Amino acid sequence: EDTGLIKLSRQQKRVIELLAQGNSAQQIADMTNLKLPTVKTHLSIAYEKLGVHNAMDAVLKAKELKII
Repeated sequence: EDTGLIKLSRQQKRVIELLAQGNSAQQIADMTNLKLPTVKTHLSIAYEKLGVHNAMDAVLKAKELKII
C-alpha cells in the first residue's frame, strides 16, 4: 500500500475507518472501549497528518490515499 509519507498508527487508522462508516466519536469510543478524549486525540492527530480539519475531509483524504 502506497500512502506516500503519511503514516497513521493502527488506532488512528481504525478510528478513521469507523468514522467512514458513519460513527460519531462517542460511538467509536463505545465500540473500541476507548475513552472519548482518547478517540478525539487519535482523530485530531490523524487529521493533522492528513492535513484536514474535519471528519468528512479526513475520510475522503484517507480513501484517496488508499489508507482505508
